[in-house]
Amino acid sequence: MRRVVTLAASLLLAATVGGCAQAEPVSPAAVGAFDTYTDSIRAISGVEKVTVDASRQQGRAHLSVTVSAQIGAAELSELGSRALEFNDEAQHQNLAASPPQIHLGNSTYSYFEGLGPEELREQLEYWRELCNSGAVRVNFSAYRARGGEPTETTAGTRQHAEAAPDTAPRRHARVAQPQPPRYIGVKLPDQANGQQQDAIRAIERTRDPGVQKGQWGVVGLAPQMRVDYVTPEFPGADALAADARIGKLFADAPGLASIQLRHTGEPVAKTELQVFAFDPDMDALQPEAAQQAFAESTASGMIDDTIRLLEKLGVGNYTLQIVSSPMSSGENFSLVVDVDDCHFNSSDEWDALRDHYGDTWLQHAHPSRFQDASKTCLVNGEPVPGH
Repeated sequence: MRRVVTLAASLLLAATVGGCAQAEPVSPAAVGAFDTYTDSIRAISGVEKVTVDASRQQGRAHLSVTVSAQIGAAELSELGSRALEFNDEAQHQNLAASPPQIHLGNSTYSYFEGLGPEELREQLEYWRELCNSGAVRVNFSAYRARGGEPTETTAGTRQHAEAAPDTAPRRHARVAQPQPPRYIGVKLPDQANGQQQDAIRAIERTRDPGVQKGQWGVVGLAPQMRVDYVTPEFPGADALAADARIGKLFADAPGLASIQLRHTGEPVAKTELQVFAFDPDMDALQPEAAQQAFAESTASGMIDDTIRLLEKLGVGNYTLQIVSSPMSSGENFSLVVDVDDCHFNSSDEWDALRDHYGDTWLQHAHPSRFQDASKTCLVNGEPVPGH
């Protein structure tokens, strides 16, 4: 059976926010303890559904609220204030609280940690407006993992390990927590009829209340493509258009599985592109034959085109990794190209491809790379003639 692998460029796909798994078994007594609290949420105009999954055995409770697209800003703010109290409600029952989730259509909001009532009101309103931008899905969450993977790290979750049975139920004082980076995952509509551009422009126009640190994940710019931007601000229409051009270079790659693009900021700005394409013509080849087959494939030319485009766009530092089908050894064919200022390096094991892509880069390198005469520029470890 053919092994499934992915094509990468040191990239992490920050997934959009997923739902929290229901705790099993659910204790009716635990759920019933939240009735007064959930009734107060149901009374808010625009709330369609409220559920609390609670388990005495697992010591955890999770709040999920579904709202209508017509919910107003004031009602959403009131809901947010009530959701902020869920940690106290859960601790009153000696349970640890998972991050509350608010659902609007396909979108989910679970960014609560470290936010005061006014900050939460602004973030919720921003989420609501982005949900109305024409995007297919908009998810807000906190993240701490590389690539922006949302993590359940609310105060209640951290306290779960310490949530030993108490002598009597009591309300705990809320402890202020530092505000974590915000992750916003957006799925854009198809490009047909200009819907994607309309959504991007609407997102760009919407006022962001802002956070100190954050990340955006965007899906839909090109087939099988995900882009992560390690920045709290929306990257803007121009950046998305440039990345769409990169993704479309690989749209017809044989066996394309995914394209993952990541833009990092501090301490060093870098673009990382990872492509997973499993060309059936490269299955189970000996390494030497695999190099020759890849050199003759359309994917090889796509790497040439990508180098040319990144240089034309003036991208300073970038890494491109392409992963293809398993060879006879069982390992996947993998080729890496790395550009750091005026240094070019490629995979040592593929000498012919290494030389070829070094020549491509040298022919199309942005002129600004060689302006500093004091720097020694290298291609695969060899000095660049005349530089």
